[in-house]
Amino acid sequence: MACLLLYFLDSIAYSRRLNTYTCVSFVIRLPTNIVMISPAKNRFFSLHLSFLLCTPFIALLALAGSRLAHAQTWENITVNLPVAPKVGTGQSMASVGSDLFIIKNNGVLKSSDNGITWAAIDSVSGNPNDLSTFGTRSIDAVGNTLWAGGEPGSLAITGGVLPLHKLTLPSASWTPSFAGATIPAVIDAVAFDAATNTHWASARLSGIFKSTDGGATWTPANGNLPGVNCNSIIARNGRVIAGIINHGAFTSTDGGATWTNNGVPLASIGFLVAIGDNVAVRGSGSSDSRYFSNDFGLTWQSTTEDAAAGLRTLINTCADATTMFAGGTELSFSPTFVPTYTPKVAFSLNGGVTWDDILASGLPLGAGKDVVRLCRHGNFLFALTGENQLYRLDFTTVSLTPTLKIAVHPKIDKKLTGGTLTMKVFAGGPGTLNYQWKKGGVDVSGQITDTLSIPNAQPSDTGNYTCVVTAGPSSVTSNAARGTVVDKVEGRYDPTYDRTNMAGGETGTPFLQSDGSLIVPTSGGVYKLGPNGGKTDSRAIGGTTGYNGRLVDSSGRILLGGIQGNSSTHRVRRLLGSAGFPDDTGFPQLSANNVIRGITELTGVGYLVWGDFSTMGPAGGTQISVPRIAMVSHNGSLNSTFITNLTTTLGAQGGVTPSQMFVDGDGFIWLVYGDRVLKLNSSGTAAAGFTPYIGLSSPDFISSSRLLKSGKLLVTLATSSSRPLRLIKPDGTFDTAFNTANLPLTAPFTVADEQADGKIIIGGGFNGFGSNTFNSRYMRITATGVYDNTFYNAAGFSGNNCTGLVYDPRGYVFMASSANNATTGTFQDSSTIGDTIGQNFVRVFATPAPPVGTSFTTWAAGISFPPGLSDPDDDPDNDGFSNLIEFALGSNPLNGSGSQGPQVAAPAVIGIDSYPTIAFNRRTDATGITLTVECSGTLPFAASYGTTLVSTTPLGGSMETVVYRSNVSLASDPSQFLRVRVTMP
Repeated sequence: MACLLLYFLDSIAYSRRLNTYTCVSFVIRLPTNIVMISPAKNRFFSLHLSFLLCTPFIALLALAGSRLAHAQTWENITVNLPVAPKVGTGQSMASVGSDLFIIKNNGVLKSSDNGITWAAIDSVSGNPNDLSTFGTRSIDAVGNTLWAGGEPGSLAITGGVLPLHKLTLPSASWTPSFAGATIPAVIDAVAFDAATNTHWASARLSGIFKSTDGGATWTPANGNLPGVNCNSIIARNGRVIAGIINHGAFTSTDGGATWTNNGVPLASIGFLVAIGDNVAVRGSGSSDSRYFSNDFGLTWQSTTEDAAAGLRTLINTCADATTMFAGGTELSFSPTFVPTYTPKVAFSLNGGVTWDDILASGLPLGAGKDVVRLCRHGNFLFALTGENQLYRLDFTTVSLTPTLKIAVHPKIDKKLTGGTLTMKVFAGGPGTLNYQWKKGGVDVSGQITDTLSIPNAQPSDTGNYTCVVTAGPSSVTSNAARGTVVDKVEGRYDPTYDRTNMAGGETGTPFLQSDGSLIVPTSGGVYKLGPNGGKTDSRAIGGTTGYNGRLVDSSGRILLGGIQGNSSTHRVRRLLGSAGFPDDTGFPQLSANNVIRGITELTGVGYLVWGDFSTMGPAGGTQISVPRIAMVSHNGSLNSTFITNLTTTLGAQGGVTPSQMFVDGDGFIWLVYGDRVLKLNSSGTAAAGFTPYIGLSSPDFISSSRLLKSGKLLVTLATSSSRPLRLIKPDGTFDTAFNTANLPLTAPFTVADEQADGKIIIGGGFNGFGSNTFNSRYMRITATGVYDNTFYNAAGFSGNNCTGLVYDPRGYVFMASSANNATTGTFQDSSTIGDTIGQNFVRVFATPAPPVGTSFTTWAAGISFPPGLSDPDDDPDNDGFSNLIEFALGSNPLNGSGSQGPQVAAPAVIGIDSYPTIAFNRRTDATGITLTVECSGTLPFAASYGTTLVSTTPLGGSMETVVYRSNVSLASDPSQFLRVRVTMP
């Protein structure tokens, strides 16, 4: 019996050495015996039940249970340190080989036996002031080199102490860094990018620095960062990511010259942690915001997935080669609102996509005792708490098994017919994950990866999609996301227009730019929307503002006129159209003594400003008499000659503020009052050959007006019984062929624009035109004023007026409503599309302008081709490009320009997927040809994968550079071929 007991004891010890978590893995109760299996040696033991009465055996079971409880418990080892550890502003611990380092208040401690014994390592080479004489803030390990960030204080002046020291093991002496550079007061973190041989350092008070000589000298690298309070920095393969407190995570790909926030807006940002290209960062707050990136900061995904019921703040992170860790606290409340602070440590095995708690006890409870720093060292995880206590957890006793869960659910996708419908799910769990996408609960054939991809999508593919993720016998289903595929129908909402970062306020006066983007001056600033949506730039002007006058002039500068600062301050100011819309210092702010109503431009002369004022001049300078209307030159001076002539011309009308002013393409000025329309020359004299419209104040006053591109004035006449639409021709007479049925609007229109084919799009607060009723708040009529029922207009902007409208010759109409919220309201088929549309800017399809440019024949006639080599298929310079391709690409067919043809560009990155791209120059004025970009996975070309335009860059004149990408990721097919195809009937 004694032998059997000893043998059992040996089994327990043996299993402990092999890191098993229990001494017995299986127990079977027999009538008189207990059969136990030892996992360490696969041995069977049988004990008679009478053996349980044996005191040594009972003690043995108690001992085994004690070991198990201790093995999954954090152990406080603070007593082992000669002095208290310190919670630094950066990382407080670092692991290098068999050595663990931790900062103290002044200096660094080192342990080579997993925290059992410690010794100070403070000596500085060539300096009597070692690390023990000034404060230590952080410690970072780069390979076998340690970097200690400090705060030398007055010693920086009296003792020449620098804020950063490095130590390359096995040396025991530190070397000062930052000599000869702009020296910051403190350093909080250091990172190293082996690909560029660059060290990066962050300072909470001075921003970011970089060194290319191993830390001997450093230079600032703050670029365009919005702040310099940096708490964390990581670098890899030419990219660097910095955590900027109060702003979020910023990425630079050009050595710190420029920085971009690619989707981490966290104000309370934690430490960045990375494993390869996988990066994670967490922020404090009620949602415990988590972000992760699979491409080292180029794109980010956010998730607030968390199984805990309380408020979690797990912002302190670290990682080993495979696992990320996060520490912090969880705050919960009892039914009587008594708070409980529970320390938490979580882990992630998939680069921060999903997180699970490490189930271990022993950490202190209470406010201020949370886990504030973590470090993985060998088989232990070390934790430093807010009360400067050091704990460790033996990882050989803890099972890190992730829970199957979805971190990021699929998002809605909207494509035009023929595009690729795409959705993605991010999940984590134990073992291999399997995926099955479903539409309306039915499996979608072949869609068995984490990404749904349906090329050449059709309207029949519209539906609600879910993804079922399985791991072994367990499964979890994602939330449903709407996939919508629509045909191009004129007047129908374009779902591909990006509205994701329009946060409200973009409703204003839209001015179309040559690349299809919009500059939108508003009552309180200015926005810019990209050619296919998305807010790309903005400037809000603080204080009490109310800019009624808004203009983007012929040079792309923004004029704002109205209330600025308070209700009695009336200003005209000009902003530049460059990034951030800065003030144009070459244009003096103008001051008026009363309300400014509007601004328009007289090309080549200046700006017409109108309102209720009687004087105007430089702010704080001499004011001159300019009753109601002022002509301001492009340099900001006032044209008093114009004002004098205008007053003489208008007579009594000069004492009335116009409701609208327009300048037509011939330089004539149209003035619209409630009861009349006048037309002036650019000098302010009455235009010859124009018959002023003078109506009775009732019933024929003008309630709304817009000058069209054709030079005609569209007006609504408010008669006693209706509001008929009318066109006033350039000579002042009514166009008798327009709206011969005398159809009225139910309310005045607000905005209007004219298509290239003469059709007119009108927006406002109306819901009917004649017998045609609708709730779209917009409509299209023909050039003769007939309602165009081919232009789709269903439900509109949730009953709000259409207040902004502009026609895009590419084949769109941009429209905005009067509301200031981009996330509420409905528009057209919101429920079908699965998105909340309406309010702010939307885009609907319209008739594109016919191509105007150069044909192949015209182009070829201007080139001296060798005899017989001028046909489209000829190649006179033998560069492999036919004349037709040279024409389409804008290259010279006679100088061997084939090397300037389409080139492979950097892959386009969408989420974690990369897509092959092709870049080339092309003519924008080429007519009579069809240029398409094709992609195939085989040669010769088989069925095309389909391509998508990524970017367009104007080159000046009639040339532009374009980049197209495949619709199939490189992960799905790493071998792809792209080509440009040019055809001519």
